[in-house]
Amino acid sequence: MDISTGNWFEYLREEVLTEGIRDIGLPEFVIDRIEEAMPNASEKAKMYIGNNWKASVGSMRGAYTPNNLKYVLVTKLIDDYGDYVQLEDPTQRMANPIARTVEPYKSIAGIPLQRAAYDDERIKQSEQVSFVLINLRNAVGKPMGTWRKAFMKGIKALSKAGIPSEKVESTKEYLANFYRDNFDMWWNGYDQLITFLNDDPTNYELIKDQDSLREANAFAQQYFLDRENPEQVIHQFDDGSYWYDLQTSNCSVEASRMGHCGDTPEGTLYSLRKKQSKRRDPSSYVTIAAGDDVIYQIKGRENLAPPEETWDHIVWFVNNMGIEEIRESGEHSQDPEGLQEMVQYVASQTGARATASPEAIMEQAEEYCRNVDDRFYDNRDELERSSISYDIPDPYDAGGDSVYVNMSANYEFDINLGWPDIVRRDNDYYSADGPDSGDINDMLESIPGGSYSERSRFASEIGLDDMAYELPGDQADYEYEVVMVVGTQPDNEDFDPNYPKTAHLRVRLMNYETATADEEDGEVREYNNWADSMLEFESDDAAESIENIRQALAAGEYIEKTRYDRDKQDLMNLTDLDKWHVKEMGSGLEFDWTADDRQPLHYYPQALPTSTFMYAT
Repeated sequence: MDISTGNWFEYLREEVLTEGIRDIGLPEFVIDRIEEAMPNASEKAKMYIGNNWKASVGSMRGAYTPNNLKYVLVTKLIDDYGDYVQLEDPTQRMANPIARTVEPYKSIAGIPLQRAAYDDERIKQSEQVSFVLINLRNAVGKPMGTWRKAFMKGIKALSKAGIPSEKVESTKEYLANFYRDNFDMWWNGYDQLITFLNDDPTNYELIKDQDSLREANAFAQQYFLDRENPEQVIHQFDDGSYWYDLQTSNCSVEASRMGHCGDTPEGTLYSLRKKQSKRRDPSSYVTIAAGDDVIYQIKGRENLAPPEETWDHIVWFVNNMGIEEIRESGEHSQDPEGLQEMVQYVASQTGARATASPEAIMEQAEEYCRNVDDRFYDNRDELERSSISYDIPDPYDAGGDSVYVNMSANYEFDINLGWPDIVRRDNDYYSADGPDSGDINDMLESIPGGSYSERSRFASEIGLDDMAYELPGDQADYEYEVVMVVGTQPDNEDFDPNYPKTAHLRVRLMNYETATADEEDGEVREYNNWADSMLEFESDDAAESIENIRQALAAGEYIEKTRYDRDKQDLMNLTDLDKWHVKEMGSGLEFDWTADDRQPLHYYPQALPTSTFMYAT
């Protein structure tokens, strides 16, 4: 449709919309896919696709019916939560998951291990897991538009049930991939219809009265088979081949003919075609994605290098379409060397620049990340507890051409436990009752050092896992150990080189994420944001989080309570005060004064003088 004729604006006036694609309850990844693939489609066309997806049942490769989907989902979750649930009848593939009351069967070298009965608390937890799995199974038998809410409720219920966070996160990731796999299966079944709706904003009117989505898709397929506009032929060669302007960024017909995706995130698609005798439709030989004086991709069939006899036709395209830069790098191809050879030939015959190979992008990304590192380390605080780093793997080793950057964030700190010495028993850490005594101080709890489950429980109790997730990233982890070191000496005392050592909890927090370097300039803007987030955490949040952990250690009786720890609890227990009341604020206390002079709030993270208690009463 030609915008200059005014038909576009007339169409908009006639089709007044009261609802859009973002108003019909679609998940963000579905909205993103629709908007990316259908930028030229009318809003009604986008909603048509969105609403039909919402109402559709799921299917994915190897599981084409709702019952098959239920079986795949439950089988996976039973494997993951086998310590909590089992099938009511293992011989029935659709049997209900039920709570375990005893440990599952396990053996070593074929010898069965003794099974222990679960206590009431564990049985209750197992019942909650069973309830969640049944709800998730039932959800996938319903339209896909209802899954998101059911999946989110299931993840929340598992977390509330006290399931270890790493297991809950693994389930969350599995459900997200399960959802996307089902969506992709549905989407790929209607790619011709989606291309058709994006081809012209009025095309929706041609299919809106079709009885089903399958009939609409069949209409679109026939439409493309029958159509080739002579006005879109750019140039015809003496051998009968011709360049054809597809006037779109995605074309399922071209994809079907060429055996590639038929889609480009940048530019418009052009096809080198030739009609063969005794065939109604022309054959395609080369697909080019180009725009703004740039060729982004040049692909032959199956994403291989185009046949050498077509290279001069590509030279014609470059010379006559105003192309100044060729960015073809072999992406998504099993023949990157052949494509590079073709690009170098075309560049040598035309003078167009050949840029943005994966190697070039890697070099640009490396320089960008080094500069980010320099800025970060120039600005972190003098304690030097925080660090960031990156790694750029070879894109060919990673199975593709995109340049990925693995980002990591680390934060290390010590908390003085005040123990005069450490006693190790069964890999756990105990406080000694004196230096070099070897005897345990029974007044303090031990810190787990061996069992993974006990270490996880301890880390969760004092908040190490929560603090790790305050770092930038989506794959948090932590390490800790107890070591003997010389602690910080009071500022008002002379430095003592023989100051006694005490036990310290040494903590290392880590978080990770993977970013993608920009395909044009190699910049890794996510890494720049990563550095900013780490500096912000260091300056704004770290100190209070460490104090929260110290207070949790005191509350758990791993260390002796300070005067502040004792006063804080005493104050929190005071509920009948005439002048003010107390509430927790971060790691400190907040006093809300209610006297007539309406004094402001006072934040007081230190031990209180006796006069304060006297005034309060």
